[in-house]
Amino acid sequence: MNFSAPKSSRASCASCRPRPPRPSRRRPYPWNGSRARYGDLLSGALKYAFHGDEERIVELGRRAFLYDLKTLYRVFIKLMSPGFVIDRASRVWLTDSRDNGSLSARKLSDTRCEVSYDKIRAIYPGFWSHQRGCLLASVQATGYPRATAVVSRPDDGRGNAVIIVDWA
Repeated sequence: MNFSAPKSSRASCASCRPRPPRPSRRRPYPWNGSRARYGDLLSGALKYAFHGDEERIVELGRRAFLYDLKTLYRVFIKLMSPGFVIDRASRVWLTDSRDNGSLSARKLSDTRCEVSYDKIRAIYPGFWSHQRGCLLASVQATGYPRATAVVSRPDDGRGNAVIIVDWA
């Protein structure tokens, strides 16, 4: 028995499949459904599963970042300085989160840097805690397990905030 569809129906089905738009035609970040749902998922976890405990969102962000590091990246990151990794991660974040404000990293000392978020549009409850966790993971991946990340200038309501990362 042959269970495959006739060639004529396969051709018509192929023309019905949606093709992803070119990168220049994609919708901006805040309206991307999957990322909006991720914010809903995290804010729901903060409220219902973690009962408002922001430190659990920090840990969730830290683990998510470490999980996203591929094996090859983990090897190279251990050879780099935390400041370089944070600077590079901020550039990757800008590419991945187009149309959602800007992010910059500035070295304060050999063991400290400032990460500035400007005009972030897609903010949800737990967003800054999740960002702290991601920054912690980027430093811990370089071999500094006792790093800290503190929001030194909280969100001003316009998506602007500063997080200080220390790995002394």
